[in-house]
Amino acid sequence: MYLCRVLLQLKKCPLCDAHARSRIFEILPVRIKDWQSSPCVADEKNRAALEHIRRQQLMAREKLLGFDRRRRDLDALIERTKHLTVQPETDVSDIHRTIWLLRQS
Repeated sequence: MYLCRVLLQLKKCPLCDAHARSRIFEILPVRIKDWQSSPCVADEKNRAALEHIRRQQLMAREKLLGFDRRRRDLDALIERTKHLTVQPETDVSDIHRTIWLLRQS
């Protein structure tokens, strides 16, 4: 209640008010320009974090492309094996010899 009475008793000077307003309009644009020209520490940290995340995304994208290539290769291999015919007269030693030759190459 006391504060309300004090505020009601205050009288504002229109000249002082106008002077304060003009001073704010004089100083504020310069200060805003200064603030915008100097980089903020938080902005720099955010920019670095964003670059790190983008690098991780690129690496993940490359891994996914590699997995897709491997899947296509495996699908092609499965498709080729579906069309193979079994030769019952093939000796087991021939199969082992073929496997051994494949491992050597």
